[in-house]
Amino acid sequence: MKQPTMDLLGADPLLTLLAAVVVVAAIIAGNEIYFWRLRRRHDLPVRPRSKAGD
Repeated sequence: MKQPTMDLLGADPLLTLLAAVVVVAAIIAGNEIYFWRLRRRHDLPVRPRSKAGD
């Protein structure tokens, strides 16, 4: 296995693509969690779910 470097352009194209997918997924997940917490705090109507946790 190659030594790890921060040079993404020099890495395998597949590895670079995988890293990009992980970054995008992390950003999307972060936004989802952020907006979900925002809605919970303001008690805006959301899609009805089980109220057992409240």
